[in-house]
Amino acid sequence: MLKRIAGNLFWLTRYLERAEWRARLLDVNYRLLVENPAEAKDEWWPLLAVTGEWDLFAEHYTGYDERSILAFFTFDPHNLSSIASCIENARENCRAARNRISSELWLEINTLHLEAKRWTSDLMLTRGVAPFFAELRERFYRISGAMQSTLPRDSGYDFLNLGRWLEAAENVTRLLDTKYHFLLPSPADAGSPLDLSQWAALLRSASALEAYRNAYGNSIAVERVVEFMLFDQAFPRAARFCVERLELALNRIASSCPAELQAVAENPAAKVPTAYTLGSKELPRRRSRAGCTNTCLRSRPIAPPSAMKSSTPISNLNNLMRYRIRHVTRFTYEQPAHESHNEIRLQPRDSVRQRTLGFRLETTPPAAVINYRDAFGNTVHAISIHPPHTELMVCADSLVERMAPRELPNDDRFEHFLRSDRMRSQEEYDFLSPSRYIPFSEQLKKFFWMVRPRMNEPVADYSRRVVAWVCDQFAYEPGTTDVHSDVNQVLSAGAGVCQDFAHLTIGVLRLAGVPARYVSGYLAPRLDRNRPLGDQASHAWLEVMLPEGWFGFDPTHGSRVTDHHIRLAVGRDYADVSPVRGVYRSAGRQQTMRVSLDITEADPGDENTFDQGAIQQ
Repeated sequence: MLKRIAGNLFWLTRYLERAEWRARLLDVNYRLLVENPAEAKDEWWPLLAVTGEWDLFAEHYTGYDERSILAFFTFDPHNLSSIASCIENARENCRAARNRISSELWLEINTLHLEAKRWTSDLMLTRGVAPFFAELRERFYRISGAMQSTLPRDSGYDFLNLGRWLEAAENVTRLLDTKYHFLLPSPADAGSPLDLSQWAALLRSASALEAYRNAYGNSIAVERVVEFMLFDQAFPRAARFCVERLELALNRIASSCPAELQAVAENPAAKVPTAYTLGSKELPRRRSRAGCTNTCLRSRPIAPPSAMKSSTPISNLNNLMRYRIRHVTRFTYEQPAHESHNEIRLQPRDSVRQRTLGFRLETTPPAAVINYRDAFGNTVHAISIHPPHTELMVCADSLVERMAPRELPNDDRFEHFLRSDRMRSQEEYDFLSPSRYIPFSEQLKKFFWMVRPRMNEPVADYSRRVVAWVCDQFAYEPGTTDVHSDVNQVLSAGAGVCQDFAHLTIGVLRLAGVPARYVSGYLAPRLDRNRPLGDQASHAWLEVMLPEGWFGFDPTHGSRVTDHHIRLAVGRDYADVSPVRGVYRSAGRQQTMRVSLDITEADPGDENTFDQGAIQQ
């Protein structure tokens, strides 16, 4: 199973369990106030103590009144853990894993999502608070029933159980901890009717009151309530029951992993305590098998820098590759266009290891053309067409000589690299700062923290580690993002294309203080001589500034660049290097674009067919 799908299933049930738990908390608290109005003082603030959302509530509300608390916990968009937000997130995760979810389950979740979008305070108070939450509780039971009745017991079901039981265990322990430390007005009230009513309300919030009475009778005793909610092996919301189901799901996932992964992976279940102590009571610890959940949550294990794959050896610098490239872009307009102005970045960029032997640009209809170099040293051809036209074709022919890249240095460690950080930040400011598609968002910073550098780690090794990490953590899925997606959308989707992989890797490296720039170009095929590439698209990767210069990495393939990577342009991100962009006037609103690309190995003497630097119209 893809790591993205596993994550979607995991978070689907976590959000559903969280939403149901909050609905039960609100319902029980409301009923408690109705039953004991005289004893209820500051009656709504305990909910904030349980969830730990004091600060967020204070930012948007001034008092702990019923209407404010209900709005905050039920449908406030500022509260990402409100019931409506949890339902929306559950629905999005369900949609992303649609092929692993039954139609019945999808229908229940989607219907609840559509209803939640219409929730307001007036609607809740008009229906009545108790009937509103009673109906909501029934909807969650229907979702749970659809999940239990229609899903196969495979690895996907195990990931659903991981999310559900982890969230349930956290909720019950948080509730017990809060009741013990915060909700009793004073120590003198211990054992009072108010204290006992709160413990009974705690049981009701976990739908555990009847099960507790079946086990212990009608009397409410604090020690027995805690014992039941922590240690009971049969009740579904007891902490021990949840942890044991967690361990069972982890072991099932582990058993489905290849043996070679089980041997090297760490078993998270071994770190989850299954023995609790309460006074003199200690339960025996259960044995667990070795597992590979860390690895199964990803599509494949992260390779160490020395084991990163490389498609060709790079030691032979005298082995030159020559490529002939034809890149054709066709625009078709709904209504005739005129005053069309475009910037073209399709001439390969010269460097020590890449040389353009010939280049020719043709446009139909003929265009007025000027060329110049932009701020990053890329060759730009600006074309203008003033007469009306219904189609525009831009054809770029190139002949390129490519040398294998040089060996990656491995001696400069971060602790030395960062000493010249001030000078580097001035010289490479553009490639250390956030840009249009690479904002330094909180999402990106959290992702960076997972793969932050070590001070004794060589910068080159760290760059390779980040490239391998991004390649491993994200799935290559065309259509998941679009050409204007930034790193936040990629992180949310868990998938993307080469442009997204490059943006994300660049963002992580920049946050680490390593200058990184975006590269657009082509990835030449490894085919027989004169055999065309066929239906392909452009490629994108990145370059990292090390003390010895710029070095290229391809996060889509998790490797260094090779002599098959042909550079067109470099910039801060895709916005600086898009191959064709422009404006036009037209009465129509739509245009279609088609791109064809053909790369072949060049024949001897092909350079004679080019008039170097000529632009033909």
